[in-house]
Amino acid sequence: MPRTDSCDQNAKATALRMPVPLAACDCSPSMRRELEGHIHTLTRENEKLKKWNREYSSDLEKARKRIKYLEQYWYSGEEFIEFYTKWDKEVNELRKQVEKRDHLLRHYQDLWKEAVLQCQEQMEEDSAKIKALEEKVLRLNARLETDSRNSSLPVSRTPIGKKKPMPNSRQKTDRPRGGQEGHAKASLAGFEESEITETEAHTADICPECGSSSLEKGGEDIIKDETDCKVVLIKRRHRFYVYRCLCCGKTFHSPIPLHLKEKNQYGENLKALALSLTDQGYVSIGRTRDMIHGLCNGQIKPSEGYIAKLQKTASAALESFINDLYSHVEKHYFAWVKDFSLPVTNNLSERSLRGIKSKQKISGQFWSTENAGHYAKIQSYMETCRRNGISPHHAMVRLMNGNPYSVDELLGLSGA
Repeated sequence: MPRTDSCDQNAKATALRMPVPLAACDCSPSMRRELEGHIHTLTRENEKLKKWNREYSSDLEKARKRIKYLEQYWYSGEEFIEFYTKWDKEVNELRKQVEKRDHLLRHYQDLWKEAVLQCQEQMEEDSAKIKALEEKVLRLNARLETDSRNSSLPVSRTPIGKKKPMPNSRQKTDRPRGGQEGHAKASLAGFEESEITETEAHTADICPECGSSSLEKGGEDIIKDETDCKVVLIKRRHRFYVYRCLCCGKTFHSPIPLHLKEKNQYGENLKALALSLTDQGYVSIGRTRDMIHGLCNGQIKPSEGYIAKLQKTASAALESFINDLYSHVEKHYFAWVKDFSLPVTNNLSERSLRGIKSKQKISGQFWSTENAGHYAKIQSYMETCRRNGISPHHAMVRLMNGNPYSVDELLGLSGA
């Protein structure tokens, strides 16, 4: 009987290989416990297969010895065939179990790899989010730490509750803020008799102690002076007489000033007040109208269109002043080279430009570049007058009266 080698086929258990250690996987706890259970089950099945393999090898060795023994008695073939058939059936069943467990092990290994890849992708996504949040936190912290010391922000933009970095060269002491005890008190001086425009006498009718009305003056009077102001409404009527020349017979009237164009119009003081509020006080046109209405006890309330038109009127009246100012600047542009009392920087001019941003924040943006040009001309005139000791309001009164200050007049060069 020929010798078969089918019994020599030995079933080998598949070794368990993990692509990534379980501790290195940053997955959810539930997925991790499920994977640990599968791996533990496969490990036990693998140990069983190894045990069966050892038993199978031992039994196979015994079968080989028995076959060698039976080969000596070839005439007992039926017994050998029965034994071999039985043993081959057991070997096939064992081989099927090994293949089934190998397939199951490969399936769980694929699941494990897929879970690890998902965990790695989730970790990369979370890392990108964390990095973006860290960068955002750094930007926000930088904004919180920004103040007048490390940026162009003014001290006035310091948030409430945060210490303002005020530059101060004085040394800090234990004394409280404000006026110190015993310091000289500043107060208004009393009026001279020639300065008094109104006198008000205050009398008493009864004694505050006993209530008696029998009183007489007994001592030096107590004098208290008071400085106050009030807006007086003026309704002025201009009368221009009509004449006839006896020589030529021509009929004419006395000259009418240019600012008296309509039958009734607002005077130069009211116009100057409106311009001062809008261009020097940065008050909006609507609030300027309301303030004038309140100052005049409700008797005057100019329209917003009229106040807006005043900007254009004043700008047109300043054309000659602005041209003379340009000529003077060009002529004396390098005066600071010879006159060391003049500043060598334009810091003063830059400070004057801050008012434009204040007006934009308080009163809103300009409607057009033309309106911005009107404001720039009026501001140049007011600032030049102020730096030369002229009240801006008084300068606006002269402007509305048709007689604005000239550059030569402000600089004292008219007689030079």
